[in-house]
Amino acid sequence: MSKLLAISKRSVAELAGQATIEQTICVHVLALSLVMAGTGDLEVIRVIRFLRSRVGPKHSTVTYGSHVALHLSLGLLLLGGGELTLSTGPEAVAAMICAFYPKFPTHSNDNRYHLQALRHFYVLACDRRLVFPHDCKTLDPIYAHLEVEFAETEFYPRMSMVRKAPFLLPELKYITRVSLHDDRYHGYTFSVGKNWDELGDLLAKNGGRIYLQQKAGCHPYRTDPHGFRSQLAQSLAKDNSFQWSGESGVIAGGRGGGRNNPIGNFRYVLYTYVQLL
Repeated sequence: MSKLLAISKRSVAELAGQATIEQTICVHVLALSLVMAGTGDLEVIRVIRFLRSRVGPKHSTVTYGSHVALHLSLGLLLLGGGELTLSTGPEAVAAMICAFYPKFPTHSNDNRYHLQALRHFYVLACDRRLVFPHDCKTLDPIYAHLEVEFAETEFYPRMSMVRKAPFLLPELKYITRVSLHDDRYHGYTFSVGKNWDELGDLLAKNGGRIYLQQKAGCHPYRTDPHGFRSQLAQSLAKDNSFQWSGESGVIAGGRGGGRNNPIGNFRYVLYTYVQLL
């Protein structure tokens, strides 16, 4: 490639055609938004914002179709305000082919190769899979860790992952169990064959809201991100059983590593306290 460029003295964009390069950029951004649909990923939003800034006579290859693709991508990232994502069922795939067909118009009345009204078919592929925990007493939205267990397939073995909710669940046909995995709230589990239909109704009809009961002595993550204000942490911080005395010179110097060294004892107590948290 470098030899060809040296011979022709032309850039890759000039050889391939700047319109082709622009079309490729739009398709790549749209594909990236399809994968990250409903997540509101900031990195992808930054890419789209940069591409949208290309206006004026210097960017003659950026047409109306380029902005259609970019705004489609932005809409996919924030699909349903973060409550919706895309399904992979046969009907959904057919609708997405019609909606995201990679032939973009050159102006607002261009319907030669693709009817622009078909771009709205993406709504047929939307799926509600947001899990949004709430406190059962205050009804306030909260953060909580959930464990999702995947079913075994020919492509990967049975596995599980822990995510902090709210987040978008994988498609229900690929998972077998969703359980609460958080020390601050009382546990709850959705399993295939037991109460799996309840999870589907919760996602479809209740906006994914799961009401959890907080354990005694714990605080929500919003007011206590690291757990330092819990009853256990407060009792350890105010425990008077760890006491020591030493000369001021030894404490100021911090030398020595024996058991009688106050600095060494303090480090041991601090390490034990962190492990308990």
